[in-house]
Amino acid sequence: LAQVRQQSSTNSVSSSDCAMGGRQVPLRQQSCLLVRALLLWIACNFICSSQGFAGLDPWKRGFGTGKTTGRCRPSNWWNEVPGGTDCLAQRTKDAFETNMKTANIPLLETWESYEASLPVREGTDGVSKLYSQPYLCRDKELNVAVSRLEHANKRRDRVAYLSAPTKRGKSAAILPIFCRSVELGSTNSFTHYLYMPFANNGRNRHSATDPEKLGIYFKEEMKRAGADFMLHCFRRQMNGEYHDIEWQLPSPLPSLRGTEAKFQEEMEKFLQRNASNHLLLHIDEHRSMSTSPEFRRGALLLAGSLPQMCQVIATYLEPPDLAAQGSSQVCRFPIAMMLVDVSPLLTRDASDAAPATAAGLPKIKLPAEGWGGKEERLLATLRVKLSLFLVHIGLDQLHIPQDEKSDLRRTFRNIQDQLDKEGNLESKLIGALGSFSVALPKWNKQVSGTVDLLLGIDDDEADDRRYPGVISLDNRKLTLPLEMLMAVQDAGDKASSVFGKAQEVFCSSLMESGSWCDGMLLEQAYLWALA
Repeated sequence: LAQVRQQSSTNSVSSSDCAMGGRQVPLRQQSCLLVRALLLWIACNFICSSQGFAGLDPWKRGFGTGKTTGRCRPSNWWNEVPGGTDCLAQRTKDAFETNMKTANIPLLETWESYEASLPVREGTDGVSKLYSQPYLCRDKELNVAVSRLEHANKRRDRVAYLSAPTKRGKSAAILPIFCRSVELGSTNSFTHYLYMPFANNGRNRHSATDPEKLGIYFKEEMKRAGADFMLHCFRRQMNGEYHDIEWQLPSPLPSLRGTEAKFQEEMEKFLQRNASNHLLLHIDEHRSMSTSPEFRRGALLLAGSLPQMCQVIATYLEPPDLAAQGSSQVCRFPIAMMLVDVSPLLTRDASDAAPATAAGLPKIKLPAEGWGGKEERLLATLRVKLSLFLVHIGLDQLHIPQDEKSDLRRTFRNIQDQLDKEGNLESKLIGALGSFSVALPKWNKQVSGTVDLLLGIDDDEADDRRYPGVISLDNRKLTLPLEMLMAVQDAGDKASSVFGKAQEVFCSSLMESGSWCDGMLLEQAYLWALA
C-alpha cells in the first residue's frame, strides 16, 4: 500500500489539465503496470461473480471459527436440493461439527443426537425434516434478517419475533438465517443453534402444566413460575430430553434473580464457557407454553436475559407477550418475513434436468431467446402470480411427493405447455399467465383495525388487539397478508365503505390477464392506500 501511494503521488496526472487542456501525458511504466493489475483484478472479480462466487467463499477463508471444507459452494445454497454439492442440510451439519460438537453436553455429543432436536413437520407422507428442504428466498432479505438478529443486543435485552400465517415457512426460516450468519462470519455471528418447540415437531416438544390449575394467581408469581419453567426446558433439552419429564411447580417459588443466575450457569456450560460463542435460541409456538400471558412472559424474560450470549427469536401467528421496543425490561422487536422467491423453480437452461425440489418437481423451463422489456415484465408477473398460488396451496406442498393430478403438478405442467408452444415469447408468457388462477378468499371476515393494517401498524399497536396471521415487514410495520387484505372488512370503521370500494377495484384488476407491471394494478394499489 505504501508503494501504491508513492507511485500515485509521483506519477499522478492532473485531471483538470487533461479535461480542460486536452493534453495527453504519457504514463510511466510503474503506473501502466498498476493500471493493468487493477483491470486484471476487476476482470477476475467479474468472472468469479458471474460464476456464482462472491469472491472467495467465506467458508474457505475461515471466517469466524469455520473450517475449510474444500468444496465448491454455490452462492444461494439455501435454494439447493439435498444431494448436491451444497445445501442447507450440509451447512447445518458443518456448523455442528465445526462449532458445537462436544462430549460435555449430551445433546451435542453426536450429530445424530443434535439432528433429532431440529425442526420437523408431520404430514400424510410421514415426518419431514425442515432442514433437508430448500428454503426459497432472496439473499438480500436473508442478509437483512441476519444483520438485524446479530445486532439486536447492542441496544437492550430484546427478543426478536417472526410472525406470519400458518404454512408460510416461519419455523423453517430460522435455520437458514443461522447458517448464513455462520457463513458471513462477522464478529457478532452465531455459533450455536437450539430449536425449542412447544407444539408440533412430533414428540420432540416441551409441554407445560398450566400453573393456573396449581393455584397461582398473582402476576409476579406467574412470571417467576414461567422463568423456572424455561430453565427446566433448557436443562432438559441440553440432556436431549423432551417428553415424559413434566415440569413440577417448585415450592416455594425461587426468586427471579436466583433463576437468572442458574440460567446463566447453564448457558455458559452449553456454550462451553467460550466467550466468543453465541447462541441463536429459536422458541417456536410460544403461545402453547401456557394459557397465562404472565407465565409466558416470565419464560421469555428469562430466555432473553443474556443478550451477550444468547439471542432469542420466537415464531408464531402473533407477537410474543412482551413489551414493545422502549421498555426498560426485555422487549420484543419484529423480523421481516422473507418473501417467497420462485426463481429456483424456473430455468433458462434447456439442459437443466435437476429437479426443483427434493420431491422431484420439475423446473419450469423458460425460452432462451426473445427477451425484452415487455417480456421481462410479463415474467415478473408470472413469478408474483406463481408465488401467490404457492402460498394459497401451502408452501409445504413443494416438498411433498405429488401425483400428476395434483394442483401443483398440473399447474406447472400447464405453464410449461404454454411456454413450449409455437409463437413469439410475449404470446407464450401471456398464455402461461392465463393457464392457472389465484383463488381469492370468499369470506368477508370482520377484523378490527382493517384500515390501519392496510397502511401498516407499529409493533406497540399490536398490544391492544390480537391479529392472527399478522406479518412483519422490512420497514418494521405489521400488516395482514395480501390475500387477507383482499377479503377483510371493518364495519366499525367510518372509512370502511371507501376501503371496500378501493378493495374491489384492486381485486378486479388483479384478476385481469397480462402484465401487472404495465397495467393499472400498481396505481390501484396506491389508490387503495390513499383511500
